[in-house]
Amino acid sequence: MKKIAFTLAEILIVITIIGIVTAITLPTLIEDYKTRTWNTSASSFERKLGEAIKVMDAQNLLMGHASTKDFVKELSNNIKIIKICEEVKECFPHKIILQNGQIIDPATLKTSTDLGHYEYNTETVGVQFLNGISAIISYNPTANISNNYSVVKFNNSKETKEVKMETNNLISVIYDTSSSETPNTLAMDIRSINASIGILGENCKEIGDFCILDIGTNYSTFDCSAEAARAGAEGYVKYCGNYNTNPQNQFSDNYWAGARKACDDIGLKLPSVDELLEIRSLKGETGIPASGIFYSSTETGNPYADIVESVNFTNSTGQTRVSKKNPTNVMCIK
Repeated sequence: MKKIAFTLAEILIVITIIGIVTAITLPTLIEDYKTRTWNTSASSFERKLGEAIKVMDAQNLLMGHASTKDFVKELSNNIKIIKICEEVKECFPHKIILQNGQIIDPATLKTSTDLGHYEYNTETVGVQFLNGISAIISYNPTANISNNYSVVKFNNSKETKEVKMETNNLISVIYDTSSSETPNTLAMDIRSINASIGILGENCKEIGDFCILDIGTNYSTFDCSAEAARAGAEGYVKYCGNYNTNPQNQFSDNYWAGARKACDDIGLKLPSVDELLEIRSLKGETGIPASGIFYSSTETGNPYADIVESVNFTNSTGQTRVSKKNPTNVMCIK
């Protein structure tokens, strides 16, 4: 009987083909496995967090907390938390990579504004959960929540197998599904609930020659008091303007200075009165406010006055003046 055998060359060719196929398919298989792992971890975490919030809602414990830390302490009675960190980086040490390549240091995510919410006006807190999830949380003490309202909704469709939590603006969360593992990239192993980071300024809408982001009155005041000046407060000269030249008019709750800082914090600026008037001339286009008085960055010629040039979008008066003590509407531009 004639024996059939493979030659050494044939064996080498087969091994080479297997190696090439493996090299092509293995990275894809690994990435698919990682993605499934992240998705499973995210779904599990959001479900447990949602269930904890539902319990708190039924007990009327969602509202009335003075700070994010107070809220998280109450939350820990319903979901297992092993560490709460006022310094976010102690609980969330790894830098966050956005999909555009921008790198965010968690230490800079100090307030609700840094997670995309001016209206909360609260601090962020770092949290480590027993299941290994690390998170950055900010709480909204003014959210319109009641135990008669479903604060959490789950979408567990057969097609997507996704579980998505909606908090109706109660909290804003950035969390890491893979602990210390890479890639530490948003929308991959790092996920968000009702939050945006590093892209607020990019949310502006291109209209005419401007990119406009209307933030209304969702910003905080800035301390322009004489005490802050003597203490060398960061940003005092930058945001308080001519107003710091007259000690008689210095005060802590300066809305205009707060508006300037709010725009600056997201990489935009408060428009001058001429820029606001040009934007007002575009009324009728989608994205241009139909009403309201808006701060400009233009101060009056009197350095001792507490008023600033503004523009009225409601009627035909156009340019007007308002006090820096008033919570006036703000749009930021690029």
